[in-house]
Amino acid sequence: MLVLDKHKSLNDFRHGRIDENSFLEIVKEIFPTGLIWQVFLFHIARPYEWPMAGRNVFLAFSIQTNNKIPEDWEGYQEYKGFFFNVAKSAGIIDRQPKGNENNISEIVWALKKVDNALFIFGKFLNDYDGKKIAIHRLIERIWLRAFGSSPKSSLTAGLQIRSKR
Repeated sequence: MLVLDKHKSLNDFRHGRIDENSFLEIVKEIFPTGLIWQVFLFHIARPYEWPMAGRNVFLAFSIQTNNKIPEDWEGYQEYKGFFFNVAKSAGIIDRQPKGNENNISEIVWALKKVDNALFIFGKFLNDYDGKKIAIHRLIERIWLRAFGSSPKSSLTAGLQIRSKR
């Protein structure tokens, strides 16, 4: 069990005794492939700083930003920035937490709402994979009602790209 063998490193990272790059090297020893598992170890060490990763949240990110689904650490870093921008835009946080806040457990709980929302949106997109054109049209109708003009957002562009596959 490599994870149990490295629990000291996990705790060292949790308490700031080793930096991100050093911990990433340790994590890659445990999980040489599998970005989701690598992120999981970061998340359990510092959930306020490292959002969970998975197929559905990555799909939501990809559609919202018109980026490809993250496959490596660099892609995850882009997702992480997106995640905290969503949390800030929604008024859930005013800045990315550092971990020294008195109410860190409340912040983690609030950030879970962002994860849940992205997960559900990604699951919706995944569940209706064969109906992307209908989803695109639905989004266009909603957009037209709300804004009175045709959408030119990355959201609908992403749906158009994905629906042509």
